[in-house]
Amino acid sequence: MAPSVRIGVVGLGLIGGSLAQGFRRVFPDARIVGVDRKPAVLERILSDGTLDEARLFGDEGGADDAFSVFAPCDFVFVCTPVHLTAAHAARVARFCRGVVTDVGSCKSVVMRDVAALPEAASMRFVGGHPMAGSERVGYAFARPNLFENAIYVLCTPETATAAAERDADTLAALVSAIGALPVRLDAVEHDRIAALVSHLPHVAAAALSAVAAREGAALRDPDRVKQLAAGGFRDITRIASSNPDLWAGISADNVAQLLPALDAYLRLLSDYRARLAAAAGPDRPALAALFEEGRAFRDSVATGGRGLLEGSATLVVTIDDRPGALAGIASVLGTRGIGIRNLNIVNSRVYEGGCLHVQIDERQLDEARRVLEEAGHECV
Repeated sequence: MAPSVRIGVVGLGLIGGSLAQGFRRVFPDARIVGVDRKPAVLERILSDGTLDEARLFGDEGGADDAFSVFAPCDFVFVCTPVHLTAAHAARVARFCRGVVTDVGSCKSVVMRDVAALPEAASMRFVGGHPMAGSERVGYAFARPNLFENAIYVLCTPETATAAAERDADTLAALVSAIGALPVRLDAVEHDRIAALVSHLPHVAAAALSAVAAREGAALRDPDRVKQLAAGGFRDITRIASSNPDLWAGISADNVAQLLPALDAYLRLLSDYRARLAAAAGPDRPALAALFEEGRAFRDSVATGGRGLLEGSATLVVTIDDRPGALAGIASVLGTRGIGIRNLNIVNSRVYEGGCLHVQIDERQLDEARRVLEEAGHECV
């Protein structure tokens, strides 16, 4: 990919801003332009040097349309809600003859809406979905390495021409340059998978948080629920902090695939409940079988950062509450070249056993445990 590539971004939030930052880091001499609805975002992204030019956009205009900034672009990424993607892609295509792509988490509706546009015949559109993000939104949380080792799905229609396939290949090379791992999928297949591994987990996380809130409210001291919420609850409900409007929209956009996934989830929960409430008492082997099924699949999810989940492991360490204890652990690992991905001090340790959770590359787990124990730390 030539360093002089010209890239445009519509919508400079977490995803759009991270794309712009990532391309700026990899292609410092590239021309990168963008549009957004928020003046404060444009001011910030211009001041930090990420964009060469940024414009405020609103309703469609004539020759002075803000989207005319994309005229010379080789690639334009539309990073707006799914229901607006087709309209924005069409607006880009009126000025730009380059490849237009999106980042929406639902691909069938995007591919359908783009195909129905009057401009579809001349538009060089490739559907895209980077499997990366955060529960936080907005340019303030953008970072250039967001897409490193993240699956980046690319979709073309079943009737795609040879030229369209070449555009997809070129786009794959571009996103690879910022560390993403491009994968080609049919739009319907993508949506089925996304419903299972992305959309349904958000529903489950929100439901778990809502159950804790509703049932906890009936307790004598509701705040105790928050105080006792252990690492497992925090880990599985982290994504419940995501933008509610965003996920309501995603759920509605992928309703055709999310409903069957939700039905399957409810059937499994009903099965678990039946085994737990059996007339002869809880069926322990049957309950264990469900947990084993879940464990086996989770442990098989790709390792080394090349799948839907990062190849990371958590080492639980017991440390004294004294100055320098945390720094000592970081120093021991650092001197052995073991990087720390995350640290979490646990106050409620009903299941964890230790008070410090150290997240590291799973390939370094055994080495990390060994060096910490040699240094006198107890790993559980």
